[in-house]
Amino acid sequence: MKWWQRLLAPGFIAGNLVAMFGSLAIAQSDLLTQAEIYKLVNRVQLWLKNQPPRSAQVADMVQPLDAVKTDPLARADLVFNEGSLVRLGGNAIFRFVPGSRSFQLRNGTALFIFPPGDESGTVVTPEAVVTAPGTAVWVQHNSDKHMTSIGVLTENPQVPVTVATSGGEGVVVLDAGQRTAVKQGELTAVKDMSLRRFYKACNLAADLGTAEETPSDSLPPQAQNTILTVRNQAIAALEDQFREETEPPPGFEQIVPCTVKEEPKGISTDPQNVFQGFPSVPSRR
Repeated sequence: MKWWQRLLAPGFIAGNLVAMFGSLAIAQSDLLTQAEIYKLVNRVQLWLKNQPPRSAQVADMVQPLDAVKTDPLARADLVFNEGSLVRLGGNAIFRFVPGSRSFQLRNGTALFIFPPGDESGTVVTPEAVVTAPGTAVWVQHNSDKHMTSIGVLTENPQVPVTVATSGGEGVVVLDAGQRTAVKQGELTAVKDMSLRRFYKACNLAADLGTAEETPSDSLPPQAQNTILTVRNQAIAALEDQFREETEPPPGFEQIVPCTVKEEPKGISTDPQNVFQGFPSVPSRR
């Protein structure tokens, strides 16, 4: 049975957010400590903490609170110490938080591929907080429009993907093949998305929708296992979507573009200030 979407009453939200962020005990080995860049396309910058920005290179190590910034047609793929993978599209500004499994996306598009299991990764944007256990989630933030879009590609039968506003005014639950958005502090309606069209349109996720490609040998075994497991889940969700739907609902074939084409206009270019005032999630130690 699918998880039903539900906007929760304001009185319940505070307790729900505590459950999402504060009550999950995470083993020390599951916390984010570092990432390695294993794929680059076009120009990508590293905004290292307390250092001048520089061009990124394959095999660069990224530490907590270092930021990665991609040019409009660029891409950067990172693998994390606990097996998560993050693929950044164009115009992305991204970093991760120490002592947690929390990722911050200031602008652009990112595909998050989390290791199998019930431990959740958290993606924070200026508009939304996304909690996703052992699944693949696509997140896009457009700073100029003050809008975050979220799509779920796979389903964890034990723990659902949840999306909350950064201010905690609402929470919604998503199944595989569904999307929602938070715009200027308000959650929009949950909609179905065509997974088949998404995989064709979004090169960040193209390999998840087919069993023909094998993970890169340059990835650590744990990360290869993550891709293989999540890919099996993605293919199952893709097959289920078309087996269960006798007639696609209105808007089913519509998908949000895979990249933010415009460079953000109102964001600081100072690496030390670009995440200033960013919504925070408590560390888990």
